Amino acid sequence: MGTNYYYHTNICGHCDRADVLHVGKQSMGWSFHFRAYRTYRSGDPAIESIAHWERTFKTVPGILKDENGKEISHPLEFLAGLPRPTPEQQAVEDSPDTRGGWPIDPEREWRDAEGFHFYDGEFS
Repeated sequence: MGTNYYYHTNICGHCDRADVLHVGKQSMGWSFHFRAYRTYRSGDPAIESIAHWERTFKTVPGILKDENGKEISHPLEFLAGLPRPTPEQQAVEDSPDTRGGWPIDPEREWRDAEGFHFYDGEFS
């Protein structure tokens, strides 16, 4: 069981409709799994690392919420507080045995410089 996090931007002041970016998922015993966006809106910079999520939180006004609607008041502190995956944890998470026999697809998933797992596609 885990918790997904979403960044709500372009929030309408009348109806609360927003553009929503899936930031990622925290699951018990696993490192935080980030959603990557190589392209998500024309002209917007890619999000391919935790540093890119930091840049997004600093430059794009919005609200970070968990899947239950609870607002995370300090998105940058949230990112800073995520435990960095150890090399041992990365090896287990990336193992084909752990992944049900599926290898990592380098076109769609990778680890950033801090060791966090990124996936450029939808996941729940």
